[in-house]
Amino acid sequence: MPTIAVANHKGGVGKTTSTLNLAAALQDMGRRVLLVDMDPQGSLSVACGIVDVDSVQVSVGELLVARARQKRFDVTPAIVQSPCGLDLIPMGRFYR
Repeated sequence: MPTIAVANHKGGVGKTTSTLNLAAALQDMGRRVLLVDMDPQGSLSVACGIVDVDSVQVSVGELLVARARQKRFDVTPAIVQSPCGLDLIPMGRFYR
């Protein structure tokens, strides 16, 4: 399964916008897309329509902590279909 990562240390260079538009384009082409919001501010989650990132039940933060503690976990409960129609593992209240 191909994986695409969009990263840049500098802020304000269009990472979130590029990621969201690339995901939407790939989905329109019939590809399965899962976005993972790793931004502590939750910008991608908000851009996808999840306005209240503090209400997220299972987020990237919980998944990372479980992995660091070498606990078995299933990512499926963390995946939400965002209002914009893309599957997303959102950033939540964990890091905020």
